[in-house]
Amino acid sequence: MEFVARNSPERCVLDYPERRTAELAEKAEVSLRILGFMLALGAAVTLVTDKEVRGFNFFGGIVIYREARYRDTKCLVALVWVLGVVAGLLFVQVILWYLDARSKFSLAVRSPWCNFLLDQAMTYILLSLSSASAQQAYFAEQGNSYLHWDRVCNLFSHFCSQVGLANIAAFLTTLIMATLSLLSAYSLFHRRPPC
Repeated sequence: MEFVARNSPERCVLDYPERRTAELAEKAEVSLRILGFMLALGAAVTLVTDKEVRGFNFFGGIVIYREARYRDTKCLVALVWVLGVVAGLLFVQVILWYLDARSKFSLAVRSPWCNFLLDQAMTYILLSLSSASAQQAYFAEQGNSYLHWDRVCNLFSHFCSQVGLANIAAFLTTLIMATLSLLSAYSLFHRRPPC
């Protein structure tokens, strides 16, 4: 593997519009990765720290306390895990970009195929879990008379509003991951021939 200095004359000289487009795409990709990291981490932390305890009175003096938390449903547990993995992946990719940008030599640490495949996989997994948790939140809000599921959000309103905010952040993270998939596909399949 040969290391070539970034400013050496052996590297290809790109014309200005192509170089400008590549620089803008790289800046947009890094900015979206940072924003996606913050949204995914925020949604995961919101779900993990969210719980609500409520007491119910029965027969004039007996109080039964019930607690709502994310661990009560497997869908929210899986969403927290996937949001953590997505946040970790985006964080590692930003750190690798930073190390590559600050070094004198192009280390070729960031593989375009790896970025493309990981972005695609995380987008689809996050989309499926975000959709499942949104459906679960809908049933908690509206109930289902055919299955005799009662509405839960009228009892645990704070918990449901926090889950709704986390779902919105998860869907925004999904949109960012889809955009990153497009950018990584562009950088993979629109590559210039080697010099």
